[in-house]
Amino acid sequence: MSTSVVRARVEESVKEDAAAVLGELGLTVSD
Repeated sequence: MSTSVVRARVEESVKEDAAAVLGELGLTVSD
């Protein structure tokens, strides 16, 4: 399985939404 690192600046509200979705998948934003 290949891995990649993605770094981006996002608005706090977008980050919170993404964290909520990833949390449902058992992941974190840092994964």
